[in-house]
Parts: sequence; structure tokens; C-alpha cells
Amino acid sequence: MKTIAKNIESLTETEIFNMYSVLNECFSGVSLSGFKQDMLDKNSVVILCSNDGKIQGFSTLSMCITKGPDGNSDVTIVCSGDTIVRPEAWGSTALPRAWMREARQKYEAQGKGPLYWLLITSGYRTFRFLPVFIKEYYPHPEKQTPPHLAQWMHQIATERWGDAYDPALGIVRFPQPQQLRGNLTEVPDSKMRDKHVQHFLKLNIGHENGDELVSICELSEENLTRPGLRFYHAADRYLHSTVASVAK
Repeated sequence: MKTIAKNIESLTETEIFNMYSVLNECFSGVSLSGFKQDMLDKNSVVILCSNDGKIQGFSTLSMCITKGPDGNSDVTIVCSGDTIVRPEAWGSTALPRAWMREARQKYEAQGKGPLYWLLITSGYRTFRFLPVFIKEYYPHPEKQTPPHLAQWMHQIATERWGDAYDPALGIVRFPQPQQLRGNLTEVPDSKMRDKHVQHFLKLNIGHENGDELVSICELSEENLTRPGLRFYHAADRYLHSTVASVAK
């Protein structure tokens, strides 16, 4: 597997259609026009391809600077958009590795203050990335969300998704939701014993209908697990090698 990161405006019509096709394979309720419209709200996309060049998955992202939980200090938020990987590529770590690199690169270029990751998930597989790479994230299965952070989450979610966001549940319900197709909504018995999956299913009881659970965490070295640190340091090495090449 290989990955490529591109700014949204540099995508070709063929690339956009092929990405849409992957999303449409896995989700119902997806239209090409709606997909294109959503892309306009994003800065870049990380694309996962097989060695023959066929798109196997992708993740869009946007970045903005806003006031942090204290209401005074600037922070940077990277927001994940559409994220999907074909089942045959689920075993690859190339996409999250490249996503971390792209997020770090954008942050180094234009970020201010701490970096936070805001994401919404209708599937447990994407939510499961959080405990793999992040130590503290919210909502957490074993820790109550600090009140000031919960209030901040509600604020930025309301600013971003408006009336589609339900602060009482921490859920986004879009007027035209994207719903996972067929057996992609099923949770294997082996996964049902996972406390993180249980937590997701408890909080997002409407996930099969396309309800999206809002989550947030800080992307800092101190808040990363060992796998997260490997990706973080790999991103650092890439950024430093790129800077060194440009300086030559």
C-alpha cells in the first residue's frame, strides 16, 4: 500500500469520482454532488492506494485556529471529514500513518498553540483508532469529560454543525446521513467484549442510522500511546528531511 496527500483544489475530477465510488461502496446516502460540496470545507485529503494505483481508502481533513477551552488562548483544531478504507485494506496502517504526517505538516505550517483533533464517527472501527493512538480522549469509557472541556466541545460542535448537533447526547444527526452498508454495521462478538467498542455503542445508539459521535483529544507527544508516538516521530523525521532537502 502507498499513500499520497493532496490539497483539495489540486484533485482531478477522476480522483474525486474514484474517492466518491469508494465511499459509496461502503455507505448509502452518498451523492456525488454532496460529496463534492463537503470537500469544499476541507483543506486536504490523504489517499490510500494499492500498488496498482487503485484507491483503497482516504481521509479528508481541515484545520482552523480558534480559542481553546480557557476561552483566551489560541489553539489549532484538525477536523477529520469523510474517512473510509475498503475492507480488503483494513490491515494496513499506511493511512493513519500518513494522516498523522499530513496533520503535523499543516500544523507546522500554520498552527498556533496546542493541536487538537476533532472527529465524528458513525462506525466503531474509526472510533477504535482513538485508544490505539491516544491516551486521553473524550468521551472516554473510564473518565468523565472535564466540565470545561465538555462545554468547549459543545461550543465548537455547535459552531461547526449547527442544529444538526445535539449537545445533550454529543451526537451529530445530518439531514441526509451516510449509513454504513450491509454487514459493515455489524459488530462481531469478539469486538463486543472490547470496552471501547461497548462505550461507543452505548453513546451512539443510532450509529446504524448514520448518527455521528463527536470526540476530541489533544495531539501532543505526552498524550500519545506507543503506536501513536511511532507515527508522530515518523512524521517528524519526514518533515525534517523535507526541510533539509529544500534547504540544500
